[in-house]
Amino acid sequence: MAGKPKFGGTCASTREEIAFAGGLFDGEGCITVYSKLGKLSCNPRLTLAMTDEDSVRRFANIVGVGHVRYSHPPSHKSTGRQPQWHWTAGSFEHVQHVLAVIWPWLCQRRKSCAVAVLRAAQKGR
Repeated sequence: MAGKPKFGGTCASTREEIAFAGGLFDGEGCITVYSKLGKLSCNPRLTLAMTDEDSVRRFANIVGVGHVRYSHPPSHKSTGRQPQWHWTAGSFEHVQHVLAVIWPWLCQRRKSCAVAVLRAAQKGR
């Protein structure tokens, strides 16, 4: 089916939706490498965390991969922390897909970080 990622989910039908996702991730997203305890391999991970559920779910719908979860801090009244919604993509293929979709709207610093993380993860496979 044209316009849909091979990983399932839905894909944005407009350039404006993808630009929204790219701008949101550029401002609020995180690109990291992680490894499981006792494993030598490392994997790239993309995350987006916000208190606005609608924005996180909209992003997830646009990129078409990853998963959304809710996180409630132990006592947000005493710490001042609010509950958050988290979107995460942790497979190499999903990370590559998302970065390819939003690449034109990432700043140079994010692009450099993405390249470094993908290279590190590829070496650690």
